[in-house]
Parts: sequence; C-alpha cells; structure tokens
Amino acid sequence: MSIRLTTGIDYLAAALHGRRSRMAEGERLAALAGARSIAELARALYGDTAAASAVALQRHLVVDRVNELLDLARQLDGPAGELFDWMAVRTQVENLKVLARGVAGRLALSEIEAHLVPLPGHLAMDVRPLASSATVETLAYLVPRGPLQAAVQEGLAVFRTHPRAFFIEAALDRGYFAELLARVEAIPGADREDVWAVASQEVDIFHLMLVVRGRFHYGLGADLLLPLHVSGSRIRATEMAAMLAAADLGAAAERAVGLVIGALPEASAADAVAIERMAWERYHSVAAAIFRRSHMGLGMAAAYVALRRVELANLITVSEGIRAGLSADDIRRRMVPRLEGGATRV
Repeated sequence: MSIRLTTGIDYLAAALHGRRSRMAEGERLAALAGARSIAELARALYGDTAAASAVALQRHLVVDRVNELLDLARQLDGPAGELFDWMAVRTQVENLKVLARGVAGRLALSEIEAHLVPLPGHLAMDVRPLASSATVETLAYLVPRGPLQAAVQEGLAVFRTHPRAFFIEAALDRGYFAELLARVEAIPGADREDVWAVASQEVDIFHLMLVVRGRFHYGLGADLLLPLHVSGSRIRATEMAAMLAAADLGAAAERAVGLVIGALPEASAADAVAIERMAWERYHSVAAAIFRRSHMGLGMAAAYVALRRVELANLITVSEGIRAGLSADDIRRRMVPRLEGGATRV
C-alpha cells in the first residue's frame, strides 16, 4: 500500500526541493549571522515584514513552521496526514512546558503568557482558567485529551512527591514521542524506515538528555528517569538503564555512540552542551542524507521537516546572538552544524 497525496507525489516532491533550496543553510545562514540588528535580520528573512523584537521575530518563525506542517498534513491522506498533524503538536507541547514551569514557579499568568507562542486552529489553548487556579493539577486538565493529558496525569504522581516542573515537562515529551512513534509505525510500506530513522533520532535525543540532565545535572535516580523511556527507538530501556548507571557523564556519552551521537566527545568537551550539540548534528546529518537519496516519498517529506526544524533553531540562535551583542563569528560557532568562517563544518 502506498501513501496517496492529495496534490500528487511529484508536485509535493518538487515543492519541497524548491523550498529546501531557499532555506537558511550554509553560506546564507552565515550571512544572516552577520546582521547588525533584529530589524535587519527580519528584512532579510521576510522582506518588508517588521519585527519589533527578537521575541516577535521568533514567534513569527515558529508560527510559519507550524502552518507549514499543518499544510503538509492537509496534503497527505490517512496515516501520513495524521503523522504530520501530530508533528505540529510539538509546538503546543513547548507551550505546555512553558505553562508548567510558570505554574510550578508561581509566576503570574501575565508573565507566563508573554512566553507563549499563539498557535493556529486546534493547537490554540485557552489558559484563562489558570488565572483563578494556577496549579499544576489545573494545568493537567487544560492539556488536550489523549496522549498528552494521559502522560501529564502520570507525571503528576511523581510531581506530588518531587515538586519539580522537570517531571511534568518530561511527561509531556514522553507522551508526545510515544504517539509520534505509534503514528510512524502506522505508515505502510517502504516509507516507514526513513521516517522512523528521523523520528527515532529525535526520541533518542530526549532519552540522552534525560540521562545528561536528569542524572548528571539534577542528580535524579534511575527509578524516576527510566519510567520516562519511550519504546521503539534505537535506545532501548536496557541501554538507557546502562547509561543511567554510568560512573560519569563521559562514560554515559560513550554508551550513546552509534545510537544517538556519532563519536565520543573529547574529554575536554564532555559536557551537557557539547553532547546535546553532537546529537542534534547527527539529527541534521540523518535528515540531510535521507533528503538526498529519497527524491520522492514520505521519507523525503519527513527529512525536510527535520531540516526545517534545525533551520528554525539556528535562526532563533541568530536572533538571540544579535540581541546579546555577540559577534558574527561567535554566532556562527553556535550553529548546527557549526559554521566556521562562513563555511559549514559537517
């Protein structure tokens, strides 16, 4: 059984290849890192569109990506459309995590709302009930029914004895990723393998950071972290357990080689930031390889979405770097993959 596209596979393939050619990558991304202001960056990206601040520009970028995902979902039938529709939910999850941090930190709703991205259609959320009852329990009932609400309800049991927003955020991620892999599994035929390769890398970045941050930053035990494991990716529960039992961060990273990072970081670079960067570089590398070899089909579309996600992260990094007054070279070194002197280091 093949995936039927409402607009035709040839049309979609040509459209996505055309969009890829216009993405902010390589030399174009390096040039954007040299923008002298947020306004200049916004003009380079959107022409006459004005952005009053880095936050306004970032919201514009995020909403553009969500709308593109929803548009792709509408062009795809059956399990494929359902998969891409769920990918758009990722940004809703990020909003929910912002709410969880704010509520757990007892921030005013107005302060929390300033950090939310206004989302279109069914992804929008009414947060007004939090104004009268800003508790994590209240938040759990605002989460859309289904995988996310079920995950948060499970996370509440841990939160009550370990009141950290970390557990609600991780539960949201787990709920999202479990459903993501379930929808990938529903994809018929040869397309599934390439789509799974992209999705699995993202899920395993989640697993890796549970170990890196949960175990080695927050000092949490395997009894709290291992239940957050998502079945169906390269890192199995037994492998995650071994990483959690590692003596130090470097030893944990060594176990991740070949699963979620491509090589062991140098001893001097074995920190959380470097390890996470290596995982995202592998995500980019996996997606770029699939996009090159899968000229048509759902694997190519999933790879395109992954590349757009990296592009979004890079553009947000550029805007944050400009806001912080960093030099263009400093900003380029923070790209994924890293840019050195205007060239991409792969």
